[in-house]
Amino acid sequence: MKFRCERQALADALAIVVRASGSRTASSPVLAGVRIEVKGDSLSLACTDTDQIITCTIPVQGINNGVSVPRARLFNDIVRSLADGAVEVEVVGEDVVVSGGRSNFNVPTYMAQDFQVLPPAAAPDTSTNAEEFADALRQVARTVKNQDDHPYR
Repeated sequence: MKFRCERQALADALAIVVRASGSRTASSPVLAGVRIEVKGDSLSLACTDTDQIITCTIPVQGINNGVSVPRARLFNDIVRSLADGAVEVEVVGEDVVVSGGRSNFNVPTYMAQDFQVLPPAAAPDTSTNAEEFADALRQVARTVKNQDDHPYR
């Protein structure tokens, strides 16, 4: 797997998905990873903590298709720390190599086949009138106005 893209685009996508990254103490260590998959000129990212799954797809310059699961927080921190400009990400052996400017980083990976991404639920599209939604929020907001009064704390 190998691709190139702008650092900011990758950093923005990672910031979205790593919110669902599981901790290292989760039932499976692979949940602390981010699944990155390159197909053509498209990069799909996914994280899960078994309660939620967050996915994001961005356009990239795909060089080689493939899948890898690097450590999510470390990968995110490295991408954010790089200088603006082009970033190249490549799987070399059991690591993901992140290159940008004069910097090169190796990020350890998990076994990609251990990371299970469930297909999205087939829920019907819903929409509501903005005024009705605002009215419903006003009715509920009164019940949660003070966290100190919450009996289930």
